[in-house]
Amino acid sequence: MGSDGRFAFYGGVSNPINYLDLAGYSTTYVPSTATGCSVGATLTSVANPSSTNYFYLTPRREAWWQAVGASVYAGGNVRSELPTANTNLIEVGSGGAIGALMRASGTVDTGVGSVSTDGYSATTRYRGKIMNYDYFAAHMGVTPNTINDWVADTMNKPANDPNKVFYYINPSGSEASVSTPWTVAAGESYVIFVNGDLRIASNIVVANGGFLAFIVNGSVRVSPAVTDVAGIYVIDNTLITESNGGTDVAANFQGSVVAWRGVNLGRDLVAGNLNQAGEKFTYRADLLNNMPDSMKVFALKWEEVVPGTFGQ
Repeated sequence: MGSDGRFAFYGGVSNPINYLDLAGYSTTYVPSTATGCSVGATLTSVANPSSTNYFYLTPRREAWWQAVGASVYAGGNVRSELPTANTNLIEVGSGGAIGALMRASGTVDTGVGSVSTDGYSATTRYRGKIMNYDYFAAHMGVTPNTINDWVADTMNKPANDPNKVFYYINPSGSEASVSTPWTVAAGESYVIFVNGDLRIASNIVVANGGFLAFIVNGSVRVSPAVTDVAGIYVIDNTLITESNGGTDVAANFQGSVVAWRGVNLGRDLVAGNLNQAGEKFTYRADLLNNMPDSMKVFALKWEEVVPGTFGQ
C-alpha cells in the first residue's frame, strides 16, 4: 500500500476482496463512518484486472469513557483517550449540572480532549466515611441471620412491597445474577444487598419517580450484551464491563457508581470509538431525591460543649 493510499493485488485475486487483506493495516485502520464514505471493509463484483476500487478508512481510536453531569473521583491515575479536541471527559448534565475531576494522586490523560469545559480538576484525598456493604448493612439492619429473598442465584425483579426496607441475597454459587430485564416503575423502591459478587446480564431501567440501589459485598460484572444499567451501585470490590472480543456495544450507566477497589472498563466500539464512549456514566439527581429514609445518613454531628469553648 502506497503512502498516497493506493494499493495493488497481484495474481489470482478473486471476488470479493477485503481491506483486511492489506498486510499491516488491519490493526490501525477501520472502515470510516464519515458522510460520503459508504463503502465498508469488503468490495464485491470486482473485475480482474480493475482500478479505482475504494476503501474508506479512518485511524482506529482507543476505547474511552465519559461522565455526564457528575464528578469523578479516583485513588490514582485517570485515563480516557478522548478521540477529538472538542470531546470532554465530563460533559454538562441535565439542568446545567457540572462536575469536577478529583484524584488522590497520579496523573490525568484525556487523549486529545479536555477534562471539561470549565476544566475543574484537583488532587485531593477522600477523608469521609467508608460507606461500603458493611456500613449500610449495619445501618439498615442486615444480620448474619437475614433470609434470602430469592430461592436461586438468578434474581428476577420481585413484586414491589412498600413496607419492605431491603431485599437480600447470599448467592450459593459464584455470583448472583440479573439475567432478565428489570424495569423499576415510578413509585417503586428497591434496596438490594448482595452478599457476594453480582453479574448484570440484562438491562436495568429505572423510571423517574422510582428508586433502585444495589449494595454489593464483592464485584459487579456487566455482561457484553448489556447496554443500560440504572440505579445506585455501591461495590466493595471492582466494577467490570465485559467485552465480547470484537466490536462491542456501549454501556450506559444512569445514576451513581461507587467501586471502592476501582473499575475495569472493557468495552471497545472499534470504528465507533471515533464518536462514542464505550462506557458513559450519567448522573441522575432524581435517584437521590427518591432514596428511602431508611438508607439516608444524617451527616452532622451534634456535641454539647462548655460555653465559650466552641472551636477550641
